[in-house]
Amino acid sequence: MNHFTYAEIGNTLDKKWETYRKMITSIDDTPVDEIHIRDICISIIMSKDNHSRGGSFVEAVLNNDLSRAISYADTDCRRALALFVYVKEYVTGARLAI
Repeated sequence: MNHFTYAEIGNTLDKKWETYRKMITSIDDTPVDEIHIRDICISIIMSKDNHSRGGSFVEAVLNNDLSRAISYADTDCRRALALFVYVKEYVTGARLAI
């Protein structure tokens, strides 16, 4: 199994970010910290690929534990839950490298 670095995954996510950002729930016009959301996406991918271990929020997302994920989530992460689930289900470091 290939292990991709944080930077490699981040660079590839950046190329697809316009598509991914549409999955972030808009609440009025309050901006989200997209760098923070991107970092969580990278942590999900790296944890899922057994390259590193994410924090409590990432582990809750990976374990499909919605109540724990919400309890650990900050405001931006709550707004990006759909994106995080998509990343968990459909994105791996290897798939990003294609």
